[in-house]
Amino acid sequence: MPSVTYGYQALKESLAAAISASHAGGDPRRAHALAVVSGLTANGYLASLLVSRYSRLGNLDAARGVFDAAVAPSPSSSASSPPPPKTLLYNAMLRGYLTLGLPRQAAALFRDMPPSCVPDRHTYHLAATACSRASSPEETELGRRIHGDAAARGLASDILVGTALIGMHAEAGDIGAARRVFDGMPKRDTVAWNAVIGGYVRAGCLGEAVGMFNQMRSVGGAQPTEATLVSLISGYADFGSWKGRGMLHAVVVKSGFVCSLFACNALLDMYAVFGCLSEAVTVFRHMVLKDSVTWSSMIGGLVQNGKSGYAIKLFQWMISKSAVSVTRSILLNVLMACSELGDWGEGKWVEQNYVLCTSSEFKRDPSVVTALIYMYAKCGKLGSSVSLLYGSQRFEVMLSRGML
Repeated sequence: MPSVTYGYQALKESLAAAISASHAGGDPRRAHALAVVSGLTANGYLASLLVSRYSRLGNLDAARGVFDAAVAPSPSSSASSPPPPKTLLYNAMLRGYLTLGLPRQAAALFRDMPPSCVPDRHTYHLAATACSRASSPEETELGRRIHGDAAARGLASDILVGTALIGMHAEAGDIGAARRVFDGMPKRDTVAWNAVIGGYVRAGCLGEAVGMFNQMRSVGGAQPTEATLVSLISGYADFGSWKGRGMLHAVVVKSGFVCSLFACNALLDMYAVFGCLSEAVTVFRHMVLKDSVTWSSMIGGLVQNGKSGYAIKLFQWMISKSAVSVTRSILLNVLMACSELGDWGEGKWVEQNYVLCTSSEFKRDPSVVTALIYMYAKCGKLGSSVSLLYGSQRFEVMLSRGML
């Protein structure tokens, strides 16, 4: 008997090692087949490893097949008392749905969990995350139930669960509930602080967001991260006063994020929104790394502040001197600059090189075609506008508005 037990345990460990090794790029199907032949498909640990691996490979059908086979009652089990499904397995399937961008399916799986499967902190974290990403009335109601269940088990103040609950309530627009969860957490890390600050920003409560940011630095014992600063700067751009712009820039510098691409992009956008072009240009020039968002923000900022000529020159410099690819956002800003300048020639060049070319992804983009129609019409080239309109009947409503 001990030798049989040892052999069974050794087989499980060998299969687990094979499945884990497949995470480095191998195929899990061989290990899966061995599990089936060995009668180990109902083993919760092995099944959870397979579910995780198939999910990472994007194979939802295989992941769900493993899950269903593992939770199905075995022929040898009693119909009146089947073995309880393992929480670990449900957590793996929940995480798989979230990995594949299917939060509603994750929420439905949690909703269907049998009472015999007791959720743990990871279950509540994943379920709350699913409700946050789904953003529908059904998931909002389920999120309240998740909060209540977690609180009843003493897990609502857990740092992992609490952070997910904060994000869930903030996404649903209930910043009061998010703040109550935060206040009830005995320990808070940077992620929890970021969640509540981001929640206040999304709710338009910029004063409270700044207050929490100051509290985070003074008594919270946590240091602001790139995500903290991007959230706060974006909030200032959307809801804030231009008077706070210098303070935020100083915080970026003092926090060591002056070379951060995302923080500098947020600063650049904020300065452009407030019409502070000299500060925006200074940030732009000092950025070592620039991506398509950087160029789009700078070009768009110039257009919004009446400097369309400079916007066109910057675009020309970008395509000749940088390796950044032209994006939809950049095209829309450039076409708006052409409209403002009445420069249909530059707009025509953009159309020929980035819209009409064979490999163009913008040829049937309704926003780009609408911008072209608007540009030609504003430049007095109504014939070109009409030709584009009749050649793009699939987007008739949007394009007609552009023509008007």
